[in-house]
Formats: sequence, C-alpha cells, structure tokens
Amino acid sequence: MRTHDHRNFVFGLRNGILVHISQVLNGLACNCFCPHCSETLIAYNNPSNKKAQHFRHKSNVECEGYLETTIHYLAKEIIEEHGFLQVPDVNYFLSENAREYRSVCTEPPTITSVKPNKVVFEKIELEKKDGSLKPDIKATIGDRVLYIEIAVTHFVDDLKESKVRALGIPLIEVDLSDLPREFGKIDISNALTDIGRMKWIFNSKTFQRLEEKRFVASSITTFVERNIRRYKMYGRDKAIYECPLAENKSVSFETHCERCICLAGQLEAAYRMGDEPTYPENLVECIGHVNDEYQRLLKSHQIQSEEYTNYLKQHKHYGTLR
Repeated sequence: MRTHDHRNFVFGLRNGILVHISQVLNGLACNCFCPHCSETLIAYNNPSNKKAQHFRHKSNVECEGYLETTIHYLAKEIIEEHGFLQVPDVNYFLSENAREYRSVCTEPPTITSVKPNKVVFEKIELEKKDGSLKPDIKATIGDRVLYIEIAVTHFVDDLKESKVRALGIPLIEVDLSDLPREFGKIDISNALTDIGRMKWIFNSKTFQRLEEKRFVASSITTFVERNIRRYKMYGRDKAIYECPLAENKSVSFETHCERCICLAGQLEAAYRMGDEPTYPENLVECIGHVNDEYQRLLKSHQIQSEEYTNYLKQHKHYGTLR
C-alpha cells in the first residue's frame, strides 16, 4: 500500500475540475479542494520553495483516500476525452491432448486468447451510486452499462463481485497499483491502453464461453477415461512394442508418445521401503486403439491444432497416422 507522500499530492479540485499544482496560484489563492474529502487545500508552488510543488490540506491532515480518488478522476477524464476504452475480448480453445482430459484435472484444458476490443461510451459517471453499488466509473453504451473499477490500493472484493453477478452487470478491474510514485496524466493514459492490466470480474459473454468449453471438456473426459489402455515400456529408451498407432511396431516414448494426442498418462514404477511397488513396471496410458473415433469427436467440436496436423503429415508410415 502506498504511503502519504507530498510528491503524489499534485492535483486538486477547482470549480469541480481536477487541476495540476502548476496551474494554480500559490497558497490559499489556489481556491482548490481535496478530491476525496473536499477539505480546503493550500498550494505550495512558490519557486523559492525547496520542496517539489505540492498541495497540503489546510488542517495538515493526511488524507488516505486522496491518491486513489485522484487517479479515479484522471482515469474518468482520460476515458471521456478518448470516448472509448480498449477492453480484453477473451476466448477459449480446448486442447486436443487426451492427457489433459483426465478426471483428476479440475479445470478444462483451455488455451486463452485475448484480443483488444474497442468499446465506445456515450456517458461516463464517476463514483455514482447505482442501487446498492457504487462503482468507480459507470459507463453507458446505449441501454447497456459497464462498471469500471480502478484498483490502486483496493481491489474488488467477493461481496461486490457477487452483487454484480446477481445483477448481471459486466465489471472490469484495471490494475493501476504500480504507477510511478510521481505519476502524471500520461502515465494513467498509457496504463489504460494496456489490456494486460485489465481483468473481467464478471462478463456474461466470457462466462458463457467458458461454461460451454467446460461442458464439451466433460464429454471428452468421459470418452478418454472409458477407453484408456496400458502398455509396458521397456529399457532406458522406454520402448513400447505394442503401439496401436504404429501397426504394433516398436516406438519410443520420448520420440513418439510425448507428442501424440492419444497419450493419456504415464505410470512409473514406484517403490516404498519394505513394500511392493505401486506399479511394478513403467506403463503408458493410451487411447490410440480408438484414435479414429477420438479424432471424430475432436473434429465435431472443432478441436485440432495446426501443430498436430503437421505431425500427422511427417509420420505417414505409422498405421492410423497416414
């Protein structure tokens, strides 16, 4: 958490507009107020001052909420000036590897794709109460609403997340906690163009996409678990003599199995002092004997990677890989 520092205290409200210390008169003549607590501010911007230009509360109190509220004002001002915000458009793609669909996996084997999506706003409101919620920024797009939370020292908690989920209102959090100590408007403007700082707390479209992938992953998991067969591996090279994809010819685990989408797992011989081994032999778990059926299942859900397609072309001499 940031501590109070006069170098941060360079913005004040004058006639409802946020102004920089360099734009106002010295002392009480600045006619400025704290953006957070509304107390009268004193401007210290006399060229003869040894300290850097800054504001101070008239009562000399340290206002803990000043920094975060100031950043909220600047963020709102910047978004209003631009008229839009680039937000992450999140999509999910399932893996084609059988090993990632085991029942021990708690999440679907998804690859996340994030692209910028330009959202143009018609109206921007700062810290305006909306029912039981008070978002940092409320943006309106036609009849739709987007909440924007600017995280500096406080991030969205579980209670606020549960409320927006119940209301079905999209909420995005922008992490500005690592702004330089002597930040300026340009720093915030640059940060607001970085979708890597943004996280959807709730977005029904993104949530639905993930739920659809979870449903598909569940059906693939059932197929994989039902069709697993185990084959012995021999020697240091972990040779397999009964590979169903190589017309039962010998293949190497490291050369072939590790790159094969039909690999479902590997069990290595494990010994415990005084006990029989958990697995007396090195085993590979595979669904290669139902490769064609597995390929059709993946294709029905439009799951196939370019990498594996190229692999098929390079290994035409292997049974079902032709």
